[in-house]
Amino acid sequence: MSRKSIYFLFSLVLANSLTFAKEVDFSKVHRERLSSVVAIEFTANSEVKRETLTAYGTVMDEKGLIVSIAMVADFVPDEWIQDIKIYPLGVESDGFDATYLGRDSITQVHFFRAEKAMWNQLKSVQSFGVADSKIGENLWGFGVARITKSYYMPYLLQSDLGAIEAMPWDYGIANNALSAIGGPVFNNQGAFIGIGVTAMTVMYNLGLENESFRASLKRVSAGEIFWRAKDFLEVIPKDPKEYLKKKDPWLGLVGMQALPNEVLNILNLKGQGAIAISNIFQGSPADKAGLKQGDIILALDNQPIKKFPDNQNSVDYFIAKLSKNKPGDTIVLNIIRNKESLKLSIPLTEAPKKEREAKREFFPRLGLSVREFVVSDAVKNYEYTNNLKGVIARYVQENSPVDDAGLKQDDWILEINGQPIGNYQEAIDILNKIENNKDVTGLIILVERKGETKLLRVKLH
Repeated sequence: MSRKSIYFLFSLVLANSLTFAKEVDFSKVHRERLSSVVAIEFTANSEVKRETLTAYGTVMDEKGLIVSIAMVADFVPDEWIQDIKIYPLGVESDGFDATYLGRDSITQVHFFRAEKAMWNQLKSVQSFGVADSKIGENLWGFGVARITKSYYMPYLLQSDLGAIEAMPWDYGIANNALSAIGGPVFNNQGAFIGIGVTAMTVMYNLGLENESFRASLKRVSAGEIFWRAKDFLEVIPKDPKEYLKKKDPWLGLVGMQALPNEVLNILNLKGQGAIAISNIFQGSPADKAGLKQGDIILALDNQPIKKFPDNQNSVDYFIAKLSKNKPGDTIVLNIIRNKESLKLSIPLTEAPKKEREAKREFFPRLGLSVREFVVSDAVKNYEYTNNLKGVIARYVQENSPVDDAGLKQDDWILEINGQPIGNYQEAIDILNKIENNKDVTGLIILVERKGETKLLRVKLH
């Protein structure tokens, strides 16, 4: 069957599968909104391979601004996202170049700018109007199937809205798959309702060789859950390039836990949430301001912590509110400590490096990539101090000398040949000498893994 025949059949399905208000010409509605969703092809590079990936995006303005959702893992550095091509849907195209602007570290929204030559083929989803949605309302969006290298075919996805939940952002949950992840969702009048964010996890019973297994599966191309438009648009900056230059603030709390309903009732905290502090990073603004392990946060800047059906969303809410500040701002926390109510003013500083911002280097002879030890590594290793020593084994190549010695990805490298690693540059200097000296036939690495130290002897080929 030809591509035109396939698209004609889908058009028939579109015309017959939805019940629209009489005054709405869905063929026109569908055709116009097709220009607000795109396919995004890019390569994600790593130490030894290049992987071509595809995501889907929504057009946010008339100058080629496109957003997508959580298209790569958070630890992937921005510079690894390369060779970006934007494809319109439903037409043959060799794709258009685009610039990757960056991502929001809290929401995991990614920003692109398509080249100017594509702008006349795009239409901002906001130009169709923005509307709210209600339970039981019929909604629709685009699924996408790649037919050839140069042709992405759109197809209709539609479902009723089954639930609305704050997680902590306002999400709609449809009864069936409703949109490509990163693509827009519309109501029957064609107004922008939201953007697809993820799929529901579905449990299945599997039978293999007379044994039964319980497996959880999640669709990766399209999903039932969408971020409601009015809430989503409050997060999206009008000038993402300027917004993404903003430095994240740093408070220094680790392992925050939302209080369960039973404890909230005991504390007579009805109608609001509260957060218990598990640990505090040494030398952080929270530490210097006098916050202590076990303190309970009731409010940020005199705004009570919001309560959610899933209490742990109170922590996400707190982090989202905190992130709206910038380094140098002073926040006010209302807390309870041993039944005493306190109010603390805390000047925020600039957040330490994230994992994706850490320096890294690959050593082909060893089969090892190391990166800087950052705060998130300290937290994983229950080290809440600002003495960030050692490096992390970022990548261990299969069948390499370090792999044969038993080194694992994410091992914390503390010593090399008996020499303590004080910082990243010290490790790089030592490893470069070993890598470039063919007379060196081995080395000894001391690592920490899940709280245990291991001494590994590496034989070089």
